[in-house]
Amino acid sequence: MKLFFSYSHDDKSYVRELSESIRKTLDHDIWLDKKLAGGQKWWNEILDQIEKCDVFIYILSPLSVSSIFCVAEYTYALALNKPFLPIELKKCVIPSSLNAIQYIEINDLEITQVSLEVARSLASLEKEKSRGDYTLPSNPISRPSVPQPSDSGYVINGKLVELPPTFNIDEMLKNQSVHTQRAYKRCAREFFAFVNKIDQSSLDMENIDSRLVIGSLSQHSFELWINTLSENGLSSSTITASRAAILWFVDSLVELGCVSYTLSYELKHVKIPSSSYVPQKREQIFSTSKIASLINYIEENGWNTLPARQRNICMIKLIAYCGLSRSEVASLEWKDYDSEKKTLIIGGPGKLRTLSQIPQEVLDAIEKWRSNINDYDNNQKVFTRILKNGVPTKYQITDKSVSMVVRDVGNLLGLQSLSPEDLRRSFARNAYDAKMPLEKIQHILGHSSINSTVDYIRVNSFSSESGSSG
Repeated sequence: MKLFFSYSHDDKSYVRELSESIRKTLDHDIWLDKKLAGGQKWWNEILDQIEKCDVFIYILSPLSVSSIFCVAEYTYALALNKPFLPIELKKCVIPSSLNAIQYIEINDLEITQVSLEVARSLASLEKEKSRGDYTLPSNPISRPSVPQPSDSGYVINGKLVELPPTFNIDEMLKNQSVHTQRAYKRCAREFFAFVNKIDQSSLDMENIDSRLVIGSLSQHSFELWINTLSENGLSSSTITASRAAILWFVDSLVELGCVSYTLSYELKHVKIPSSSYVPQKREQIFSTSKIASLINYIEENGWNTLPARQRNICMIKLIAYCGLSRSEVASLEWKDYDSEKKTLIIGGPGKLRTLSQIPQEVLDAIEKWRSNINDYDNNQKVFTRILKNGVPTKYQITDKSVSMVVRDVGNLLGLQSLSPEDLRRSFARNAYDAKMPLEKIQHILGHSSINSTVDYIRVNSFSSESGSSG
């Protein structure tokens, strides 16, 4: 039998391996287009091969269903009533014109197993052809002209859409907080790598192929990813955050005119499996005296090297006495700190805020930590990694590192699952009990509304003028 393969050239390595296996085991005549694109002569050769083939094999992937060339090829094959065999290499949106055609799902099958599945399907198609199921149309079918998009053109829901060849994810996230940028970028990288079965490190998030992005976005692939996160044992809150990240990207693409509102609507209806539910950790709120005794204890008993102790105590004081979040601690730069004015500038792009009247013991802690650093510039992160021998490096820590430091403190003191949020919420509650105005607490925490602050410190009734000990 003469087999025609239609596929995205991004999948060429697998397609060539599969076609070689089929050629050896089944002894079929296989034609592959090995050119990325060409002129009329190249397109005529493709159409010739489609007309001559006994079976049209379509390798489905996010990029192939978005390729105007692949769409033109399979549309012509369907018009000629050719025996059709779709093979899903990567999860994607199956074109509606192929919904009635049974296809092979590769999943994790070995090449030899896929070849056997192809052999069974070809045998069935050959029987159907012998029964006369695939006769040529009675009326002549006009040959399609060479697709003429720009380099950035591809198909969405059967229509050609002009889009930039790449997306800059960093640029899309520039107005988000540093923590949100980091989290959403990580989720996007994990999602695109999962759907396309590629290594995360191969994705350049500042220059990511727009075809790959659009081709990855389907209700099926999104639901599969969410279910996989659940099966991997991730908590409900983690999956919720990951889901929100991808939905944010989709909504951003809707605003740019890159995807339809329908897709956004479909993805928002993908639910988190109920088995992902994990009871929320009991929140721990500590009084001012409890925080002080906690810090006194770790100043005497925490960590083996002086630099590690001074760095970690400084981070904990910034959270417990100034209300910084873990991401704000990790992203703090020396230029944000003014020892003379006793101020800190924190927050992400467009959301910067100044904290004044920093407590003296926090200022002292910052200076003690700075005394360990021999050489730094104002653009350097305040908190950096420390070698096992106690020597500070210039490599910044992550917000996860901050959480691990706080967790270690909890383990040292016998406080189960202590988190930065426990210390930060304790700061907010203690400030409220000390009659600090809610508006000021709101400013320190960076909340967008007073109601968020009220919910955060669990206040049932309040006056916007001052806090209450009740």
